[in-house]
Amino acid sequence: MVFDVGFFYVVPLALGVAAGVSRFQLRGLEGILSGVSIYTAFLFGLLVHVFQLRARVTDEDTRRHSFIDLIDELEANVSYAVLVGVATTALLMTTVALTIKDTPASWGWSAPVVVLVSHMVLALLMILKRTRAVYRRLPQTY
Repeated sequence: MVFDVGFFYVVPLALGVAAGVSRFQLRGLEGILSGVSIYTAFLFGLLVHVFQLRARVTDEDTRRHSFIDLIDELEANVSYAVLVGVATTALLMTTVALTIKDTPASWGWSAPVVVLVSHMVLALLMILKRTRAVYRRLPQTY
């Protein structure tokens, strides 16, 4: 758990620092913005689905389901990923608005974008990990 949390925050920050120190400048911001906003919308849809799954499991006999805690953790991860996605979208919108068309973004805007986008990728990997854990705990029916 400590490794997951450390990895989840330290890696994006290290990438952001490396981007800032090297004066990295992002190009094609409009494409990145489109991708991140679509990704965030899909995550919001997943959040609704996980909520419905939890409500359905709660309606049934909860003593039979040992995976309710994992569903709650999955919901927390998806909610957090949606929050990071909204923050990334807002940062990208601001960066696009302040960047002259067909020029790279300044390194001062690029480094935080690198942090948040890499954080979003790691959040997706955490969601996949939680989904797999829930799936492994599903009752086997043949």
